[in-house]
Amino acid sequence: MCLEMKFLTVIFLSVFFSLLAQSESKEVKLLSSQLNFIDQPVELNEESIGAWVSQLKVHVNTSMLDPQGRMQSVLTEKGKLTDEEAHLISYYVEVKPLQGTKRVYLALFYSRQHMNKTLIKSSLYQDGGLNFEAGNVPKGNELFLYESIIAARGLNLRGSKITAMFTESQRQGRLLYKEEQAFKENILSNLNARHTNEDYFIIGFNVTGFSLDTLGHEVAHSLYDTLPGYRNVINNFWMNKVSEVDKEVIRQRLSGIYSTEEVIIDEFQAYLLQPKVPAPQSEMLHDFVGKYMSALIVDLKANNLPLPIIAKSCNSVL
Repeated sequence: MCLEMKFLTVIFLSVFFSLLAQSESKEVKLLSSQLNFIDQPVELNEESIGAWVSQLKVHVNTSMLDPQGRMQSVLTEKGKLTDEEAHLISYYVEVKPLQGTKRVYLALFYSRQHMNKTLIKSSLYQDGGLNFEAGNVPKGNELFLYESIIAARGLNLRGSKITAMFTESQRQGRLLYKEEQAFKENILSNLNARHTNEDYFIIGFNVTGFSLDTLGHEVAHSLYDTLPGYRNVINNFWMNKVSEVDKEVIRQRLSGIYSTEEVIIDEFQAYLLQPKVPAPQSEMLHDFVGKYMSALIVDLKANNLPLPIIAKSCNSVL
């Protein structure tokens, strides 16, 4: 190689690495301050949850509109924001214990996409989904994964399943989403340290897709998952009080989304007991509510078990 070519090569490489360094310096990253564990239990009632949702929304909106804030800084530097940059800058989640429980935590995200980019792959790993079998790490090319990132309004997860999905992803050489990595470092590390010999439960919901029925639905799952007495009542009710004809109809409706009998039973009770609001997230089992809900509530109350119903008439259901 002639001297001139070597000189040009050096200049090219110098410019290339300079541009690369500038690009990396401008990359928007998630900050630890965007993921917060708050060791202050939240009550399961409309007033407390509503106040939390409003407070978090104001916090994020104020931060985004701050003329000295991060969004303005990046906007000034780049002249515009990509959807991904806006998503990462506005990302925010607070995690609090649910009052009256020992192992249930509520994770309130600012947006539906924040929640789903953080937890939806773990949800599919735990419960499976349409054309997706539980126990597998999503590869990223599943149609149901992308539909869920857009559409899922609430999630319920065991901490052990989230940890297992993250660990298995890395074992297979699959990169975690930025949101997953940040959640692992800032939230899971704290909760795993608290629960070294027992599992715990995380309920994910979000400000932009918030509704009482969604939260109540997910709380019903947490009760089924963490309270053996509650699970026993639900399982016995399904076995002994739901007719075989109705069971088969329910299985047919839910089996396209949920892959195991246990998950179908869990979904059955959650749909029955979720708060009834003007526009519920789903009415897949609406025709069974009148037939079975009251009887199920009677069985739960007879065993002094909590009800996952949030309403102004119920200051505390746990």
